[in-house]
Amino acid sequence: MTKRQHMLLMILCLLMVGCSDKESENVKGEIDIKGSVMDIRSGSILVEDKDSKIIWVKIPEGGNINDYAVGQEVVIWTNGALLESDPPKTSALNIEVIT
Repeated sequence: MTKRQHMLLMILCLLMVGCSDKESENVKGEIDIKGSVMDIRSGSILVEDKDSKIIWVKIPEGGNINDYAVGQEVVIWTNGALLESDPPKTSALNIEVIT
């Protein structure tokens, strides 16, 4: 390979690394909600966080509502969107039960 081809190959590799999919990193980024499950209804859980804020959280696509029970402690990563209702609603990217 010529020097020019080596340089082009290095640039292409750097571009590929720089343009990697960041969605998977967002799922395990900063926790958006941490609290206790208060209610479960039609694909959503009602969670009360440590500041006594209550929010409906739609479980992630492909998730199983039967994985959650009233009283469980959970941590939730959301898509950042919040519907202003009473109580507010959001969708989860990931939910983990704290043991």
